[in-house]
Amino acid sequence: LTCANAYYGPPKGVAAVVGLRVGRPILRRRADVVASVSSYVSDVMAKGFVGPRTTVATAVLPSFRESDEVVAPTGSEIARRLDAIGEPFILFVGALRLEKGIAELLQAYARIDGAPPLVLVGTRERDTPRQLPAGVHIVEDASFADVVGAWDRSLFGVLPSRMAEPLGSVVYEGMSRGRAVIGTYPGGHTDMIVDGESGLLVPAGDADALERAMRRLLDDPALRERLGGAARARAEAFTAARVIPALEGLLERVAAGRGGGRA
Repeated sequence: LTCANAYYGPPKGVAAVVGLRVGRPILRRRADVVASVSSYVSDVMAKGFVGPRTTVATAVLPSFRESDEVVAPTGSEIARRLDAIGEPFILFVGALRLEKGIAELLQAYARIDGAPPLVLVGTRERDTPRQLPAGVHIVEDASFADVVGAWDRSLFGVLPSRMAEPLGSVVYEGMSRGRAVIGTYPGGHTDMIVDGESGLLVPAGDADALERAMRRLLDDPALRERLGGAARARAEAFTAARVIPALEGLLERVAAGRGGGRA
């Protein structure tokens, strides 16, 4: 209730909590399966909704990208701005909010002497830090194609969410461009990043660990390349070609189990 009131305001917050409390047993009786976008969400749903005394099944079905056929623009205003930076950069993509770990990122970056530029692609929010370290560039109003172009120009990505992300599609989008990504745990990042194999994971909110991970990628080009290659391969699990057949199979099993009824 405290969280809901803080986020939505008291009227909506109270209504949301009461509605969920009242509706949960009704939904649970009518549900055959709960599909979650990540293992983390599945665990939360198993504890908070499904419970130990029901026959509701659980499944993990992530969100997905449609294809790799997006062409990064070369002549757009944002592409020219990125090219004007003049060297490969560290990349963050997302809302510039504290819950996305922007404060920890700026703190860690400011400690690294001689670091390459840090590009923040996203939207300014009410809690976006006003003071930025030297070398930080903010890019707003970027199209998805521009974001793809930013990934292609980057050294690696840093997506250090302080909150437990349900999944975090920007992670697999960066991985699909062959870039190593630093993510955080707990949360859905762990479904995409295997620490030390397809990227790096640090505890959420830990600026010291984030700094160490960034230094590690900056100091070891071979590691960046190895993680980037593994990241590209791992990102194939988050494509329409892989996820949609799994979704169709789940729906077919549910329908068959109910005699062709509700799915």
